Amino acid sequence: MPRKHPPAQQPSHDAHVGKALLNRLPLASTLEAMPDAVAIYGVTGELLFTNTVARKLFGLDHDPAFQEDSHSHRARRLDIRDSADTPLSSDLWHVGRLLRGETISGEHPAIMRFTSLDGSERTISVTGAPITDEAGELLGAIAIARDITVLSALQSRTHEALQALLAMAEAVVSAPSPDVVLMEEESDRVAGSVSAPTHRVGQRLIELARSVLGCQRIGISVRDPETGVMHALAVAGLTPEEERRWWAEQRAAEEQGLRLEDTPEQELAQSLLAGESISIDLRDPRYRDAPNPYGIQTMLIAPMVIGETLYGVISLDYAGEAHEFTAEELKLASAVSKLAALVIERDRMLREQAAAEARALALTQANERMNEFLGIAAHELRTPITVIKANLQLLLRRAAVASSQAQQSARGTLDERLARHGDALLGRTERSLARLTRLVDDLLDVSRMRAGRLEMRIEPINLAEVTRDAVEEQRMAAPERMITLEAPDEPEETPLIALADPARVDQVVTNYVTNALKYSSATAAVHVRVWREGANGFVSVSDGGVGIPEEEQPHVWELFYRIPGIEVVSGSGIGLGLGLHLCTTIIERQGGKVGVTSQVGVGSTFWFSLPLLPE
Repeated sequence: MPRKHPPAQQPSHDAHVGKALLNRLPLASTLEAMPDAVAIYGVTGELLFTNTVARKLFGLDHDPAFQEDSHSHRARRLDIRDSADTPLSSDLWHVGRLLRGETISGEHPAIMRFTSLDGSERTISVTGAPITDEAGELLGAIAIARDITVLSALQSRTHEALQALLAMAEAVVSAPSPDVVLMEEESDRVAGSVSAPTHRVGQRLIELARSVLGCQRIGISVRDPETGVMHALAVAGLTPEEERRWWAEQRAAEEQGLRLEDTPEQELAQSLLAGESISIDLRDPRYRDAPNPYGIQTMLIAPMVIGETLYGVISLDYAGEAHEFTAEELKLASAVSKLAALVIERDRMLREQAAAEARALALTQANERMNEFLGIAAHELRTPITVIKANLQLLLRRAAVASSQAQQSARGTLDERLARHGDALLGRTERSLARLTRLVDDLLDVSRMRAGRLEMRIEPINLAEVTRDAVEEQRMAAPERMITLEAPDEPEETPLIALADPARVDQVVTNYVTNALKYSSATAAVHVRVWREGANGFVSVSDGGVGIPEEEQPHVWELFYRIPGIEVVSGSGIGLGLGLHLCTTIIERQGGKVGVTSQVGVGSTFWFSLPLLPE
């Protein structure tokens, strides 16, 4: 254990120790020749010796009396701090540690910061050891300090650049939720800043890029992928007046639709388009006459490239200072620009995704409201239709009675004509009401189908019998039209038995036949055919009508779709584009298929198939 040094009240003993210490030291010329700062302290911390490097490092020539100050006073004047900028008391800085007998080795040097007497901020790495005599008596201490101010700043700068690069990389791979993106867009719209200088993505990017590249001024412009027009995104490092001017210039260029390819410096433009970073010296004679309102001497422009696509450019300079850009800086600028391009492209894709999801949500909500409306409308319409239908049936019965009485009365001829006229009117009214009922039923089915509540009562059915019943009903509804049926004869042939809802199959056949009647002339026949093909039963309805263009045929099954340019030829013109969509849903839900073959001016054949039960 080193012995404690004597108290400060014994200056005569200290002087004796100081002389003994200096007698043991190498020549002063050796210490002067050392590249590091050397200081020798007495047993009470007094400063006995400093070489030239030390005097320059601590600025001792600015205050020669500093060396006469006490140990604690010198610590306060230099504002000694640790590497984290925490103030150190006199007993914790290197002099106090050395005089307590501690050796500070090169493996674990003391890193300290202080303010030199000339006012400059310094960072030093200190090593040292206590000095003792043969008996172990403490004589003082020697400290060697190395100026690492530049190295420390470089390390700090590298750390900041690394953190900024990591933040940029994190911005590429971490995606906010669509809800957050939509909230940001709404906030930007309210503030009117979607393309303003405070664009949140551009501003964040420019802060990170500036930290990485260590420049004073930086600007980012993005390139429209379709038109190639450059749009300013963000800028930093300019004075408020310069920034206003910069934005005005950028907006004027945007209004003119200027592209990178339009610059007079085609060689530079081609380099950027090829993904190469370039440095420009505006002191060069060819740029001396060009406008330079920002006093730029040298600048660097890096393209934001992903693959072979240019998304924009980053330009930077050192606020009017001449800076020679190294090859490493060009490479770093290229890396930063590529990261920036990834961030911008990811942000664009996120916003497009959020917009698409918002549109999909709005469409879903609209569909739900439409389904609700269809259901309500269909139910509300069915009530008056039921009343009208009941009254019509009552009128038909009364008309039949009146017609019978007219035939038996003396005025039979006139009354009979009136009765027949009334019968005709009521018959047309009944047919119109039947068509209206079908439309309302279709609306109700569509609302049920879209809500997933379309009912199916599956049972074994004879496909030929169901089709025959539907055809007979249409023959009665349209007695003036010819509707033929070609179906297997029974019991001579094996019946076509399928598992299906008979009412829904009847609905499909009826829809096919009524469409054939509407879109063919009143004299054209409609042909219905039922047959077996393999394990499936088929039903087709053919007409000699207007036909459907080939490009329109895939769309006839879509909801609310009406073929443009095709009008009803005969019968009612009522149609909402619901029937065929219901047909394909009904058949496909029962395991079948639908289809159409058609030729314009010749006619159309609509068919469907259902799987049959084994014989």
